[in-house]
Amino acid sequence: MVMDMLITFLLIGLGGVLVIAFFVLIARKFASIAEMKGHQGYFWWCLLLGAVGWAMVIALPDRKIQFPDYSKLIASAAKQEPAPGKSEPDDRLPRL
Repeated sequence: MVMDMLITFLLIGLGGVLVIAFFVLIARKFASIAEMKGHQGYFWWCLLLGAVGWAMVIALPDRKIQFPDYSKLIASAAKQEPAPGKSEPDDRLPRL
């Protein structure tokens, strides 16, 4: 009787540890997804709120696409030379 109760408590404890470890792994994965999207600090949201936290990460906007780094594009456009045989662009309006 006592041995059966001990085994039951051990199995319940082991199951609880496995469930917690599973949720920690999922929370870490969703936190890394949030970091890929440009957001920080979503591990605890995902761990403590479970599916609600996961839905929050899924709904996050991607800051890297939303606010790209235009400095390289601007620098390359400033260095761009006209094609051979073409003159500098004329900003004047044509005569009608």
